[in-house]
Amino acid sequence: MLLNSLKRRIVKFHCPFFISFCLFLIFNQAVAGYEFTPKLKTAYEQLFQLRTSSARQLIKQELQKDPANGIAIYLNNYTDVVECIITGEDYRYNLLNTAFEGRIKTIESLNSNSPYHLFVLSEMKLQMAFTKLYFQDKVSAFWTLRSAYKLTNQNIQKYPGFKPSLKTAGILEILVGSIPPEHQWIVGFSGFSGTKEQGLKLLKNVIDKDPLFKDEAQLIYWLTEFHLLRNNPIDQLKKVNAFYNQDRDNLLVAFIYSSMLTSQGRNNESLEVLNRLPDGNDYVSFQYLNTMRGNCYLYNGEYQLAIINYNQFLKHNKGSNYVKFTNFNLSLAYWLLDDYKNSDKYRIATINAGVAAFDSDKKAYKYANQNIELNKTLLKAQLYYDGGYYDETLSLLNNTDEGDYPNLDHKVEYFYRKGRTYQKIRFYDKAIRHYVSAINVQKPTQQLYFAPNACLQLGYIFKELKQKDKALTYFKKAMTYQGHEYKSSIDNEAKNGIKELSRK
Repeated sequence: MLLNSLKRRIVKFHCPFFISFCLFLIFNQAVAGYEFTPKLKTAYEQLFQLRTSSARQLIKQELQKDPANGIAIYLNNYTDVVECIITGEDYRYNLLNTAFEGRIKTIESLNSNSPYHLFVLSEMKLQMAFTKLYFQDKVSAFWTLRSAYKLTNQNIQKYPGFKPSLKTAGILEILVGSIPPEHQWIVGFSGFSGTKEQGLKLLKNVIDKDPLFKDEAQLIYWLTEFHLLRNNPIDQLKKVNAFYNQDRDNLLVAFIYSSMLTSQGRNNESLEVLNRLPDGNDYVSFQYLNTMRGNCYLYNGEYQLAIINYNQFLKHNKGSNYVKFTNFNLSLAYWLLDDYKNSDKYRIATINAGVAAFDSDKKAYKYANQNIELNKTLLKAQLYYDGGYYDETLSLLNNTDEGDYPNLDHKVEYFYRKGRTYQKIRFYDKAIRHYVSAINVQKPTQQLYFAPNACLQLGYIFKELKQKDKALTYFKKAMTYQGHEYKSSIDNEAKNGIKELSRK
């Protein structure tokens, strides 16, 4: 049970958050103060591949020739942002904070009659807002994001046909539209407005009408459809696969593609991508990829290989995020190998090391601190399920029955896990039966997410089976459960399910 809640988000890595700031491209026109030289174009291409060292050398050469070239200043800042977020190193963030204000002042002194002037200012501030969010400087991030929003709108009003600002506006619309319902008051307070759908329309405009920005806008479009709207994920995967196969040396696209595969339970394919990553000293130190590879081995049962990769992350990582998460997974891997001494060592390290800023680290800390009793069969089944190994999941679970689980929490999870697996392979009659058992067995005092999520999934199943009344009944029932950790997300999904049914 310990891992179930955590694994619900194990592979997400805030994929939309990370990708949004990493995908800013630069224009390819020369105007006073904003000259995209051949070297800077090459630098951008290398930066898009996360080859930050070689990109930085080219940018440095151009800045020596013209310290007031807005494109070079922008790319220099962009390189710092990418390295800050990917490495998570505090000293880089402190240096960037110091350099950022000076760069902004230099940009502000350049030709304000260029359509690129406000574009560069807004993009730099948008990048900086992401960086501040990553380093938990939330108040400052809010005001920086608000400034980027205003500058983008000003540039669109001044130059309505200028495609780069439509790209920026599309990203901002998607961000604003992704704010959870419980935080929508921020939108009204700040003057923001936007929806994910409107953001996609703006990006589509760029895709259709500006070949220069097509790739960037297209990739963000696919990621929004995949992660935020969850619209035709298989179709989006195929498109990103084609993008990936065009350039296997692009570390950013490899990361994105692997994350998408893992989230769809295609663990073997994700592992293949991670095991053929481009390598070289010019690439940014992207240590989280070791944890991702460790997760893949944890899912397929190769626990020793998982341990090796988790330790690679802990050895070379210089940031504070994902340290608790990785230590916790190390503890699980050792526990599954019956090495309880090392398992407890890394459980304690989960409590003491790193910071709990992101959900994955917060949940790792919570469960390590609680030290809840685990069940090996259920944990292995959960991991197999997360990796998309549904035959292995059912083989484990079908070798036991409810009588093998005297712990009531484990008994509920047993029924729930079988329901989830049968639903995944579309054996709906068996999925329904096991979900109903999970709902009936769980007591109100348990406050587990199994029963409410079983209700939610039953709503989806009956919706697909065109049994509207039953779907509505279970969507409504999902919202009656109190105190479980996914109360907000399950309730929101249930509300959306009810809205969709009401439109039919």
